[in-house]
Amino acid sequence: STRKESSAASDVYKRQGHYRVFMTFKIDENGNIIDAKARGPHKLIEEEAKRVVQLLPRFKPGMIRGKPVVVPYSVPIVFQVENKQGKKN
Repeated sequence: STRKESSAASDVYKRQGHYRVFMTFKIDENGNIIDAKARGPHKLIEEEAKRVVQLLPRFKPGMIRGKPVVVPYSVPIVFQVENKQGKKN
């Protein structure tokens, strides 16, 4: 199973093009990202999208009547995959 997964992962990077991942997450009362979820064409690309979102700096929390609240976000992330020479097929 692991051999099959690593082969599939390398196949993703062999196929050039754009890969769109839809991310949903929440910003908590302290401005931290919580409950990050990804939906995309391949698990490897979903994991990379989650990793990138976790690298974002702390957000300013949403406020209602002067109190911080949890705010849901949904954003698309597009990855462009190219070969090592930077040429597209």
